[in-house]
Formats: sequence, structure tokens, C-alpha cells
Amino acid sequence: MFRHPCLGTLMASLCLATSLPRPALARPAVGPADVAQAIDRGCRALIGSGSAIERHARGVGANALVVVALLHGGTPASDPHIQQAMEAISASFLGDTYRTSLATMAMAAVDATRYRGELKEAAAWLAQAQNRDGGWRYRVAHDRKQTSDHSCTQFALLGLHAAVEAGVAVDAAIWRRAAVYLARTQCPDGGWIYQGRGTKSFGSMTAASIGSLYLCERHTDPGPLPCGAYRPDPRIARGLAWISRQFAVDRNPGRGGTPYYYLYALERIGILSARPTLGGHDWYREGASYIVRRQRADGTWGELSDTCFALLFLAKGRAPLLVQKVEREGRWNEDPNDVRRFIDRAAAKLGTPVAWQHVSLAADVQDWALSPLLLLSGRELIPFADAERRKLRRFVNSGGSLLFEAQCSSEQFDADFRAEMKRLYPDTQVRPLEGDHPVYTTPYAIAPGHRILEAVWVACRPAILYAPRDLTSGWAGRANRGPRALSHEAALRLGTNLAAYVLGIKPLQDRLAQPTLAPDEADDKVPPRNTITIALLVHGGHWNPRPSMPRNLARALSQRTAARTAIEARGIEPTDPKLYDHPVVHMTGTREFAWTAEQAAALRQYLLAGGFLFADACAGERAFDAAFRAAMAQVFPDRTLALLPASHPLYRAGNMIDKVAYLPPVQREFPGLDRPRIEGIEIDGRLAVAYSPLDIGCALEDYPCPYCRGYAPESARQLAVNLLVYGTSF
Repeated sequence: MFRHPCLGTLMASLCLATSLPRPALARPAVGPADVAQAIDRGCRALIGSGSAIERHARGVGANALVVVALLHGGTPASDPHIQQAMEAISASFLGDTYRTSLATMAMAAVDATRYRGELKEAAAWLAQAQNRDGGWRYRVAHDRKQTSDHSCTQFALLGLHAAVEAGVAVDAAIWRRAAVYLARTQCPDGGWIYQGRGTKSFGSMTAASIGSLYLCERHTDPGPLPCGAYRPDPRIARGLAWISRQFAVDRNPGRGGTPYYYLYALERIGILSARPTLGGHDWYREGASYIVRRQRADGTWGELSDTCFALLFLAKGRAPLLVQKVEREGRWNEDPNDVRRFIDRAAAKLGTPVAWQHVSLAADVQDWALSPLLLLSGRELIPFADAERRKLRRFVNSGGSLLFEAQCSSEQFDADFRAEMKRLYPDTQVRPLEGDHPVYTTPYAIAPGHRILEAVWVACRPAILYAPRDLTSGWAGRANRGPRALSHEAALRLGTNLAAYVLGIKPLQDRLAQPTLAPDEADDKVPPRNTITIALLVHGGHWNPRPSMPRNLARALSQRTAARTAIEARGIEPTDPKLYDHPVVHMTGTREFAWTAEQAAALRQYLLAGGFLFADACAGERAFDAAFRAAMAQVFPDRTLALLPASHPLYRAGNMIDKVAYLPPVQREFPGLDRPRIEGIEIDGRLAVAYSPLDIGCALEDYPCPYCRGYAPESARQLAVNLLVYGTSF
């Protein structure tokens, strides 16, 4: 009553492919390798024979600009060319605004500790050089009444910012005066010119002034504010609107000439504003394409300064994205400084340069997949459209993680989130994240009172994390803003652990990369000719943590057969009479569970009647393993799970399996293990229960599971085939 010989014959002839097909993607105009090569050639040109450093040995400002460009390009600070340049820079770093500012940036980047005294002296000089109007000019005027310009002001503020980042104190009044100057000189059209106000703004000074305003805002933090009280600077908004209208990468908008100085400032506002696009243009992709194509045969872009500015754009702008904050309807961006401060801590603690940006909810999922983490924060969560839910599931199936947060500990967001999860993953539950999870242990030990996260498990991991208490206000350093908000330090520690966790699942990638995506749910437009239905036993220990696994297995099966095959996973209770319609049932989970006596008796009768149960502990979770063993003892008090011998027919049903490979966690736990560890219960010489305490199914997902205690992908695929073949044929 349970065997389907034709199905068994079909499956016995199959061998899963090692990978799933991916749709062909158009190659971008310039890719990561092109940019890396351009940076390498540019750096070699600066430090090669007759290098810029040697030619400009007496120009401290030029030397400092070269050093900054080389460092961002990947040249180590220990390089002898850089060390030689630093001798000249540190010996004569005062004298004019450009020289002092660039020297400060170079000394802070090379060794802030070694040059601590010089950095203090340079910061003091820049503070003294500020004019009464709040800006800077080339040199110090005795009465400080000279008219400032936006170029000198830009570099003075960059130098002061570098000093602050290196630990040098700078009076907040300096930043406030500079902000007043920039506000007073903004042109009616929203942009800036070189000096004063005018009617025809141009790109380089507009971008420079926007970046300067961002730095002023960063260093004049208003302190604790009521949650949601932050208001964006309208001057920045007007400037960004000008840049968006006039966007170009091949010229300095409104001015003409070579664009490299302008692009250097454009990169800065692209990063500081966290915008992937300006005026609908991908500013980094378009700028990088222009710069790479115009590099000369000698590796330069012409003038020394142009070469340095081109290198700085390419190198700084390509910092990989750790997190993207999703733009959507409602109040989604209560404080634009929250993620920035979290990113700064995570980068410093993990030793990895990372960036962040906003991304639209309407963006393609491939744009989402450029970062391993998406943040959806706010005080309400408007329900997603079906197409948006499909994109979110595809992002998760491709290895991405979602972080939802109830900004200001919003009860409305909390209710909206829980309702939305029932639509996004109907068969899952939102549960508190276990206290021993890596998010709470590595690299910081999170105090019990700060373990605020809840989670939705998808594909053997908590892929959706949720903070019902205000987290981002803590990141922003305003612990008093929201009810029950974490302190600044506690929030940053938890965020850093979260960063370490998601990076372990999905490593960082280049901004110009084309991410590999899981197949789209909508791709299956051709109706299947055959449908295999696998019943999933319902229990209280998260019974369906791998919702995409059946579809992926079906795709692999269809590659090897002329007939299109579908696999459906249907949840069923042990007491449901329809259980007998299924010759094979599967069981998995991540947590503890318990059956009633009635459920145990019903499963026992099914198995005695000829049914076959194969089970595995999702991600090798020990809580499920202990619960499953207890459940089997309840089902068969007189039988025990026993390790199957290497000669068992299960290991010959479809694939000849003698040795297997395991994921790193198993290799560390069981060094040298290369045999499968399938346990079973036999009834009258027939294997009725096959159980793996190590994960099998997660390897059928579309991305690696580095935290899983389980089999490596190819071994897991072979075991999955054999289990299905055995269950339907023997």
C-alpha cells in the first residue's frame, strides 16, 4: 500500500547535479577586476621609478595627497616610499590650509599614535586659521576677516575630521561656525560656487560643501532627543537636489574641465548620504566606468592631483556593503546616523572596512543582495505586496539576513511585524533567540538583559531577526530617545555580534559584483508532469525550517529527466488518517518538542503498516536531536536507534556511498570522520526509521550553512537521493 515502483525506478536513475542553473546576467560596463587593476596600476605609477613622491619631494601637500591615495589604494603604511614621504611631511606640515589639512589626513592614516603630537599641533593650527565668517582661505589672516572659499574650507574640515577620528579633541564651536558659513553661502539654486554666493553653482564646490555640511553635522551632535525628533538638514537636501539634477561623471557640472576633483567630492557625498544613486544614476558604477576607461598607458590620469583623486574615488567608493537600510512607506529613517555609528564600530572590531547605504523596497533583489543584511526599521510596517514578499524570500534563500526593528519600541510596528511574518512564512513562528546563539556570544558576550532579539528560522538558521525594543537609537548614541532603548555601548556590541554572524553566512562582496541568487519562485511557469509529495510531520519544534528545499530538489531532479518533476512538502499531523496516503514522511526541526501518547501511537501504527520515516536535525541542532530520540523511545519503547552498517542497502540505493564529506563544525567535532552517520530502527528486517543527527537538508539550499553541523553539499545530495529512493522502492 505504500510502495510506488515506477517512482522508485525513476528516482533510482537519478544523480543530483552539483549546482543549480543560474540565469545569464549581462556583464556591467566595468567590473571588480577592472577597478582592482586600475587601482593597482595607479598605485604602481605613483611609487614607481621617477615616482610622484620623488618628483614632488619638496611639496608637502602633494606628498601628503599621494600618501593618502596610496593608503586607500591598498599600499601598506610600512612601504618605504610612504615612510620616506612621511619624514618630509612630519618635518614641515604647517604653513597653509591645503598643506596642513592633507598632512593631517596622511599622519592620521599612517600612524595616529606615532604622530599624536603633530596631529594636535595641526588641529590647533587649523582651528586658529578659521576666518570670522566660519570658513578658510589659503593662509591665516591676522584679523581673520578675509573672505573664505569652499575648497579650502572643504580640506580644512577634512583635516579636522581626520584629527578627531584619531582621538584629538576639536572644539564643537568650530564646526558650528563652519556650518553657518556654508548655510550663508548656499546659492539660490541649492548649490555653491567657489566664493560667496552666486547664480550659477557648479559641481565640485557643491559636492565639497555638501560633504562639509555632513561633517559639521557629525561633529555637532545635539545629544539626547525624544525618539523621532531628528530632522534632516534642509541645506543638505537642497544641495543633493542640485547634484541630482546636474549629475555627470565626465565633467564638472556647470564648470567643465577635468572631473577628478569633483568626483573626489562626489564619492564623499555618495557615502555620507548613504545613497546608491543620485538623480537616478548609480554614482559609483558610472564614475568608476569613466575613470577606468580614461586611465593612461603609464597608469596615471595625467596630473598628479587628478591621479590621486581618481584613485581615491575608485578605492573609497568600492568599500563593500555590510548593511542596507530599506527605504519604504512610513517613518523608516528616524535617525540617519544610527547605522553609520554601528558600521564604524563593527569595522573597527572585526578589522574589516565596510560601508552601508539606503536601498529602495522597489529595487531589484540583486541590488539587495549586494549586502548580507537588510534593515527594516520604523514605527509602523505597512504590509508588503506579494511581489515584495517573493523578493524578500528570494533574498533570504540566497543567504541574506533581515533585521526588523520597532523604532522607539513601537507597539504598532510590533503588531505589524508579527502579522506580516504570518504572511511571509506561514509555517514558522517568531520566537526569542536562544541565549547561546553566536549573536549573543561572538565577539562580545552579551549580558542577559540585553538579549532582546527574536527570530524566525528559515533554512536552518535564524534568517529574520527582530528587535522589539529600540536598538538603532542606541547605535546613534541617544539612549534616552526611545522607551526601553539599549545604551550606546550595549547596542553597538549587539550590532557588532550581529555583523559577525551574518558575515559568517554570506561574505562581503564588491559593489560592482553580480550576486548569485536563488531561483525565483515565479520561474516555475511550466506545469510539472510528475509530482512527488513528501509529507512533513508537524510538531512543536519548528517542523518546516527549510521551505525552499523541496523546490530546489525538484529542480535538480528535473535536470536529469525528460519529465518535469515537482516535489511538494505537505505538513501533516501524526494522527491524520491521510498520513497513510504517503509512503514516505520526513521530519526535521530546530528545537525541542514532545508528542502526546495519541500522536506516538498513531506514528507507531503507520510505521508498523509499512511506512518509512526519514529525519534529520536541522543544522544539527542538539535540542531537536534530544527531543527526537525521546520521541522515538515513546513510539517504540522496545527498540532503539542504531548506527547503520556501511553495507546497508540504503547506501547503495541510487548512489554508491562509501565515504562522505562534512562541514567544518563536524570536522572540528569529529576529526577524520568520513563515513555517514545514519541511525535506524528496523521492523521485521525492514528499515522503518532512518535518522541523521547531522544535517542533510540544509545543503540543498542555495547557499552554504557554515554554522551547521552537517554534511557537505554533494554528500548531502547523494544521501537525500538515497533516502528517497530507499523509501519509495524497498
